[in-house]
Amino acid sequence: MSAQLQKLKLWDKITAEYFINAYPVGNGRLAAMVYGRPAEELINLNEESLWSGGPVNLNPNPEAPTYLVQIRKALDENNYAWL
Repeated sequence: MSAQLQKLKLWDKITAEYFINAYPVGNGRLAAMVYGRPAEELINLNEESLWSGGPVNLNPNPEAPTYLVQIRKALDENNYAWL
């Protein structure tokens, strides 16, 4: 395999057994998440026209921005339990 093609290779030593471990692939319009076990491959597909943008909450919580400082601090400290 050429060095240029080798740079495009994505490889992991373990299988992505669950959706959360899958690598997303796509082009911005069509996307997939491939995961599972060698004997059972699962593929989640998404295409941009499948989601129309709703339902949307047009009344967001006006208090939400007040929590941004706390959320950013927790993320900076790797404190995911707080979230």
